[in-house]
Amino acid sequence: MNGEKKGLWQIRLIAVSIFVFGVITGVGGLYSYQSVFSPAKTPTIRERYQEAFNNLDMNSEQREEVQKIVGELKEKLSALRAEAQPRVQEIRSESDAKLRKVLTPEQWEKFRAERELIRQSEKNKYKK
Repeated sequence: MNGEKKGLWQIRLIAVSIFVFGVITGVGGLYSYQSVFSPAKTPTIRERYQEAFNNLDMNSEQREEVQKIVGELKEKLSALRAEAQPRVQEIRSESDAKLRKVLTPEQWEKFRAERELIRQSEKNKYKK
């Protein structure tokens, strides 16, 4: 009887060991697969433009002029965004009012929370 219990425990120990080994192997395989086949980080638009300018082999005078032009562009676009912001906000408010009529209060709150997460992730994406 004592020998049977010992044999039963050995079988259980082997089964648990095989299970643990399988889990470890699976996790390791998944990690390896993701590190080899996952897509590379997509460069931001700023990084792509920077790379494009770096590939032009500009002299220092050209580089300064390009930086000046790009700086002016950023200022003008910033001013345009500021000018358009009130109208954009008005359009968003109109859409929100229409959505609130269609959605239940619970759905509306859930949508607002999801929209905020999306906006935050987009802001973080372009801050780099």
